[in-house]
Parts: sequence; C-alpha cells; structure tokens
Amino acid sequence: MKNSIGSKSPSVSFCIDENGFRWGGHVAANADELLASNRPDNRQREKVQLEAAEQFLRETLSSGPMTSNSVKAKAETAGISNRTLWRAKDTLHIKATKNRGSLDGEWWWRLPAAGEAPRAHAGE
Repeated sequence: MKNSIGSKSPSVSFCIDENGFRWGGHVAANADELLASNRPDNRQREKVQLEAAEQFLRETLSSGPMTSNSVKAKAETAGISNRTLWRAKDTLHIKATKNRGSLDGEWWWRLPAAGEAPRAHAGE
C-alpha cells in the first residue's frame, strides 16, 4: 500500500509456484533491502563512470582548449553520458569561455592552469 503520511507497513512475502500465487508472512526486510542483492552497487558504478569521464577530459583537453561541442561529441563516442560529463567537468573545475567577437559565440573548454582558483559554474 502506498502511504506517504503514515508509518510504513511491514513487508509481506509471497510465493508463486505450480499452485499459483500465495501470500506468506511478514518479513523484517523492506523492498529496497530485498532488491539490493540483485542490483549492482549504484554508487560504485557512478564513481567508476565519473573517474573515467575525468580521465577522458584530462586526456582530451591536455593539448589545449577545445570547443564544448567537440568535447561532447567525443564523449558520446566514448560512451560517456552527458550528465556524467558535466559532473566530471565540475569536479575538475574545467573552465568554459565563450569566443567573443564572433557571431556564433562558441564555448571553449580548457583545463584550469596550475594554481588557478575554481570559479562558480559558468557557461557551456
């Protein structure tokens, strides 16, 4: 039963076999605990993905600034999701600057210089 204002109801077991569906007794574990053993550790997976995206950005930007669209395209080809790419960009304090003086105003990403202080999130 869905209930967001009262106390949680106890979990109830069930069985499906050749005789059909049958309810069992109450169990101490909740649904999240019961399902946790069947799914990979999401935090660990996200950490590994973030580390891979950080390494990708370090390597991609090591030879100098690159347009954000180029970085995004390379990340997509490498199997890095947009969300993970942005998290890695923030973690590494990647600098984003807009190409002023041109009509397209393209965004460029670059690694921070040694000793450069991180700034608030800005730009593409």
